[in-house]
Amino acid sequence: MNDKSRPWYESQEMLDYELLIANKVATRWKCTTFKLPIKYNLDYAFIRDKEIVSFIEFKRVGYTIDEFKHFGGYGLSSHKWMAAKSLCQTSGKPFCLIIETKDNRFWFTEYTNFDNMRTVIGGRNDRGDIQDIEPWVKLNAYNFNEIML
Repeated sequence: MNDKSRPWYESQEMLDYELLIANKVATRWKCTTFKLPIKYNLDYAFIRDKEIVSFIEFKRVGYTIDEFKHFGGYGLSSHKWMAAKSLCQTSGKPFCLIIETKDNRFWFTEYTNFDNMRTVIGGRNDRGDIQDIEPWVKLNAYNFNEIML
């Protein structure tokens, strides 16, 4: 469990898969990966020449990028967004969100400006966890670029 009230949803299999993808992307971008401790609320830091160049969050999603465009954007937990904002504003490094869409394509978007994001209530209903419904920021799906792995 990640705290006293919520179950831990990430399996070891998922964590291993995230590491595989993070390493592939990092290699493509001429970086190495560093798995962040859980208290940072993001998955990785990408490192080049011993310096952090970006903070990374990885998500596998059940939609295509075109479906996100139709939905008005990609919803990301405001809690995750605030963690990214804090780390990035403190360090001056960007936040990079990498998603794998249901068609097994990989996309990324990068942020250095965290101001005035469209905010909605969103979440998932499939786990029966009422804490899965929460404030989300809506990220413009047109800002995602494909990563060819």
